[in-house]
Amino acid sequence: MSVRKMSNQAFEHYANAGYVNSSALRAGRKSMLHMKSVIRDGAKDPSPSMLLGSALHAAILEPKRFAEMVRVAPDVDRRTKAGKEEHAAFVASLPKGAIVLTGEDYDDIRDAQRAVNASILPTLLGAGESEVSVYWGEQWGDKVVGCKARLDWLGHAANQPDQGLIIDIKTTRDASPAAFSRSAASYGYLHQAAWYMRAAARLHAIGQGPKIADYLIVAVEMEAPYAVGLYRLSGDDLKAADLDNLETLHRWAAACEVDEWPGPTGTSIRTLNMPEWVFRSSDPTVRSVNDDLLEGDTTIPF
Repeated sequence: MSVRKMSNQAFEHYANAGYVNSSALRAGRKSMLHMKSVIRDGAKDPSPSMLLGSALHAAILEPKRFAEMVRVAPDVDRRTKAGKEEHAAFVASLPKGAIVLTGEDYDDIRDAQRAVNASILPTLLGAGESEVSVYWGEQWGDKVVGCKARLDWLGHAANQPDQGLIIDIKTTRDASPAAFSRSAASYGYLHQAAWYMRAAARLHAIGQGPKIADYLIVAVEMEAPYAVGLYRLSGDDLKAADLDNLETLHRWAAACEVDEWPGPTGTSIRTLNMPEWVFRSSDPTVRSVNDDLLEGDTTIPF
């Protein structure tokens, strides 16, 4: 399978290509059964949070496309005849692939866009492309596993044309280091970054992209004060996540070869052991890390 880059591919076409991506690998870390479900089910209708994330990506990285594709739904009472007619006319006017937002969400996107533009991010970006789809194959024995990734932004660092850069935008309700590190762990952002780095390395090997020197996550709060966090991931962590991704990919290839898809528990009866924090609950002064995780994990996964 040759390496391919597609810069203007519609997201639904990318989503329906039945290859392994970072979302499939995340499911695969749970079980091969979960991974099969993600890959074989194909694209699903985007959730409201995904639409919000797509609109923010466009506002920050593709302002022209944002203006063309994002529409604000009219605030009408669709129980009335006039409201139904106005809403129907609005739907009929939508361009293909339009992202429809409420007026409140649109205002949030604009405020978040202004916050990002006021950060140092714009000064870091040189020439590059947004929404870059990459397809390639990973060897496993005598088999090749089809892989894909879709990078928010791939290009060069400003004033450093020999330095490649990947930008990954994440929406969140808390961009502080403590809270966002928990969110990044919960949603597999490290493994996703390692996968995107691997995709970019494949492009670089055939002369279709820069050699990546840096990977930045842009964490953007979607409500006032719209704080922005810029985060760099540890090189050692990225290497470990890359090896973890390959291990999951190889388990997937082996499962495909024998057509067996074990779930997270297998077929046997297992003993369920309670986490340590359960037995510290009798002391109200002791607060566990898990309590913090449950209350503080407010990132919108996208």
